Amino acid sequence: MTAPTFVSNRLAELPPELNGPQGQAWATGMGTVQDQQMALLRVAALSRLPFKCPDDALDACGAWLLLPRFPGEPDGTAPTAPGKTNGTGYRGRLCVAWTTWKIAGTKQAIISSLQAWGVPDVTVYNDYETAPTPPPPWPGSWYTRFAVKLGPNLGAFGWGVGSDPTAEQQSQMRRQVLQWKWLYSYPVDITLDDGMGYTFTFYVGPLIGYGLIIGESTMGGFYT
Repeated sequence: MTAPTFVSNRLAELPPELNGPQGQAWATGMGTVQDQQMALLRVAALSRLPFKCPDDALDACGAWLLLPRFPGEPDGTAPTAPGKTNGTGYRGRLCVAWTTWKIAGTKQAIISSLQAWGVPDVTVYNDYETAPTPPPPWPGSWYTRFAVKLGPNLGAFGWGVGSDPTAEQQSQMRRQVLQWKWLYSYPVDITLDDGMGYTFTFYVGPLIGYGLIIGESTMGGFYT
């Protein structure tokens, strides 16, 4: 069944004395303009919804969700259903904005954000917890320090031997960890591990003797 339009409604409502060629032309002309305006209004109404908005509305949508786009971040895709985190890119992050903001400052917020960005398998572990193999190389067992492990499913990024994350992708992952971490915490690094021999580690907040190069790194701070 075809959905009704302003044109079809106007034609159907014409009284017998006006239901001729001229009356039908008038009804069609008026209804066509209304149908065109309705299409524009529909796009405008959907532009505040990350699941439905056009790509060129994502940045404005992200502004009111307080999630600006990362430099170089692609538009991406929406999750397959509300509540899922299997989207990608900027749209994927915006589609889980409400649920992620509700748990901001927790491990799950970091996990949800990175999953929505396009990495299905994400683990966040503290110094004092049992870490995935291999264990972190830095000494001690701080309450504040934590690391992030991605994999074995790394999504559709194509990372692997000879294809490490780009500098932009590394920056986007760092920024998500820093945005959603809990206040007193200190993220050290992010490790990719596909479980088949490929690993890649980059630093968020390097430690003395581990990823910290005097003259290049901020003492006890995060990479910019």
